[in-house]
Amino acid sequence: MTVNKNCLGSSNKDINICESHPWSVSVEDLTKFYNTSTINGLSDSEAKLSLLKYGKNEFQEFNKESLFSKIIEQLTDPMVKLLFGAAIISFAISITTSLENSDLPSWVEPLVIFIIILFNAVIGVYQDINADKAVQSLKDFQTTKCNTVRNGKLQQIDSWELVPGDLIELTSGEMVPADCRLVNSSYSNFKLEEAHLTGESGEISKNSDVCNKESDLSMRYNMVFKGSSVLQGKGKAIVTSTGSKTELGKVYLQVREAELETKEESSPLKEQLDEFGDFLAKAIGIICLLIWLANFSNFSDKIHGSFLLGALFYLKQAVALGVAAIPEGLPAVITTCLSLGTRRMVKRNALVVRLPKVETLGCTTVIISDKTGTLTRNEMQAMKFLIMNSKFILQDNEVGGIGYNINGDIQYFDEKAKDSSLILNLYLNLMLNNDSKIELNKNNISVCKGLPTEGALYVLGKKIRLNTNLEDWEREVCFEFSSERKLMSVLVKNIKNNNKLLLTKGAAEVVLEKCSKIQQINQEPVLMDESTKIQIEKSIEDLSKSGYRVIAFAFKKIDSSKDSLNIDIENNLTFSGLVAILDPIREEAIDALKIARNAGITVFMSTGDNPQTAYCVAKDLGIVDQTSEKSIKNVYVAKELEKYSDLELKQIMN
Repeated sequence: MTVNKNCLGSSNKDINICESHPWSVSVEDLTKFYNTSTINGLSDSEAKLSLLKYGKNEFQEFNKESLFSKIIEQLTDPMVKLLFGAAIISFAISITTSLENSDLPSWVEPLVIFIIILFNAVIGVYQDINADKAVQSLKDFQTTKCNTVRNGKLQQIDSWELVPGDLIELTSGEMVPADCRLVNSSYSNFKLEEAHLTGESGEISKNSDVCNKESDLSMRYNMVFKGSSVLQGKGKAIVTSTGSKTELGKVYLQVREAELETKEESSPLKEQLDEFGDFLAKAIGIICLLIWLANFSNFSDKIHGSFLLGALFYLKQAVALGVAAIPEGLPAVITTCLSLGTRRMVKRNALVVRLPKVETLGCTTVIISDKTGTLTRNEMQAMKFLIMNSKFILQDNEVGGIGYNINGDIQYFDEKAKDSSLILNLYLNLMLNNDSKIELNKNNISVCKGLPTEGALYVLGKKIRLNTNLEDWEREVCFEFSSERKLMSVLVKNIKNNNKLLLTKGAAEVVLEKCSKIQQINQEPVLMDESTKIQIEKSIEDLSKSGYRVIAFAFKKIDSSKDSLNIDIENNLTFSGLVAILDPIREEAIDALKIARNAGITVFMSTGDNPQTAYCVAKDLGIVDQTSEKSIKNVYVAKELEKYSDLELKQIMN
């Protein structure tokens, strides 16, 4: 066995490739480095030592700002300081005035100023606390229990106990508790959803093959990341990173760092208010001094009793005039306006960390938006399907509805197609050659349990609404999907008449190559000629260029006495049709982009998804104008933007 030397005996973490790039080393190297096993895992004693070395599998806790610190922070604003000073002076003047005149209403002005200061502090602290709670919500991705092999036995432990080197088992429906290197999977189609990290909608196939050291996050097919959901399959993996060292943990740290930066950076409004406060304090001070000096000749008037008492009298007058010039209501008006803005944004599920940041949006000239889940719904949806008419022309059938909701109508190109045997075969393929289901969550929203693509096909089957009883059909054999085969087939039998069908779906080009026949509506299958095949290939190409994921469907009647049940059975199929799937655009995103453009804001799209798909989405949203060469550059793959410095990025955006 060849062992990577960088994985052995190195105390320098910078050159320790097993820790820094676990996807680029073999499983043997990794087990040697962590002194673990792909069968027995770690021992309890080794796990305890590793827990002391690496710490708990939890996000790093930051020193929380105390309530007192939050209050003090609200009182350090120049305008608040000016008001505070004015209140104290006004309070002192009111005392002397009350002693002289017993005039109780003179207490009103300092009391109002103190109430305004208190109001500002309460609103600011309340917003601060809410922001802290929202940032902490990332911890929801931390699972509580996980299946771990220790001392050769499978056991459930708290996820915070996981350490690098632990051997864990992952099954469909579970959330990954830490960053891990996949050891093996019992299914050829071990798939996860990683949209929270990569921005790619849909499922990601995983395997245990060694990846290139320079592979970016989305290309590390042998790694599973904390917070990802297992959609299909079962596998074993070795933990490589825990807590804040995981990819999700790094995101958490970045969010916390960004929060600290927002405290240090001043918004345009705060800068203007600070400047205004400084200017106002100086101007009022100078004016008060000038007024006091202007009355210098009156200091000795007999009415005052003495020069000193006269000087004090005119000083109180000058100060009272200065206090009256301070706009006590300005901070209250600003705080109220910002609070109303924050309230509106919270209703739209937007996080506002500091009140003045609401105003910053008014100064925004460039928005860089993610695609998946922000501009799109992050739900795969069948938008249309294409079947062959009686003249051997592929016809579109538009599919209505939103997301995974099974309610929606189909606009058939010919109403006769609805009751044809072709639609029946397609329906059986959609429903029986499928392992996903649609369920309602606690908020009564339809969600997909399983692969998103299969979920979209299941919803399409439900929208076709045939009266066929699916319970009359049972699966006998399943030829599973794999990244090499790019198709999936099931052999089903009708329990009433024993008729058997092979139902196949998969990548359009692959399925088409396995078809020798084609079926039209209300017709029996006939041999597929070259011109028909070329027409289908052209449709596949056009749909792909428009940003669709294209799935082809085919079937074959099986004669058990002639057809052998092996992988070769997936030949000489009859082509049924194509289904065009995509992650649909959010309707509210279209209106939001119009508002942004009308406000003079330039919008850029950043995505980790396929660039062609991203370009098509940007075109539909109006981010890209085909007539403008300049606007075509408004779509970027995320890793492109990472190469630029802040200064270079600003130049590009301008």
